[in-house]
Amino acid sequence: MGGPIRNDTKFMKYGLFSKSMIASFAAVISVFIFAAATHSKDSISVTDNGFNLDSDVVPGNLHWSKESLAEAKSAQRFLYRTIKAEIASQRNAGAVKLVRVSHPTESGVRNWKKLNLSGDLYSIDGYDGDGNLVRSGEILFATGQVIQNRTVYLAQETCLLRPFSLLDLETWFTHQCSITVESKEKFLRASMQSWLSLVGGFSPDGQAISHELQTVIAERIKYKVDAKNFYCSGCKDYYKTPYLSFPLEYSKGLWPYQIKYQESSSHFSLKLLKPNYVELMSHARLQSEYLIRFDEFNSTTPLFPLVG
Repeated sequence: MGGPIRNDTKFMKYGLFSKSMIASFAAVISVFIFAAATHSKDSISVTDNGFNLDSDVVPGNLHWSKESLAEAKSAQRFLYRTIKAEIASQRNAGAVKLVRVSHPTESGVRNWKKLNLSGDLYSIDGYDGDGNLVRSGEILFATGQVIQNRTVYLAQETCLLRPFSLLDLETWFTHQCSITVESKEKFLRASMQSWLSLVGGFSPDGQAISHELQTVIAERIKYKVDAKNFYCSGCKDYYKTPYLSFPLEYSKGLWPYQIKYQESSSHFSLKLLKPNYVELMSHARLQSEYLIRFDEFNSTTPLFPLVG
């Protein structure tokens, strides 16, 4: 049976890459930023329609697989058992009444309120029959970096651990303690929102891509473009990497994009697109007790598609 979490910082690895992954990411980004130039008129324009951490939310109409729902059930069972264990500890300390104590915390998920979740993190205080505080619990699931933990919670602000009695007036007006477990679909949606917020800092944005491409253009690296792919023939010498090429359109994963090239003006139009939520769903996997990842990265997985 799980117990109250005293420190969730061990889970902060969630969504973060290792040092080698970050280094690999930086290297691939530098090359992905393509471009090449043997003509001084080469240029790029960027349209960023990617995931906006301040305003976008994961769609609420996603159809989750049986496997994903099973992962969510396992995670929510852990959350439920943790709260149940805290209630048992309160009872053992002599508490007959519980009070939920809110701890407002700025969430790392900036627009989490749009998902209609339960609210602030909280701890539980327990009082005996004389109104004395007998136990002050730890903050449950004490991290503001994820929000799916807010789909399982003590249902009442104030509740009783003793049964209803005609002779006990307080039981007439105060509910017995219970735990609310919201839907597995809501848990998964909140999990993906958390994950996108955590890995969003690694997403290439329009300014970075534009800056890097302008740099490559300034260095006049040789390239060619056909109907489907970009080929950087000069990257091997400049970046000290093997000959690399990329598709002009990529529709998968976290960072889909489209590139259009106007040969007459040597102009690149780069459009960053919304994540492919359906594909991300297919990678859902439980990383720890209640943290779910939605990527397929490992130490050998390239961050962008390579061809050739």
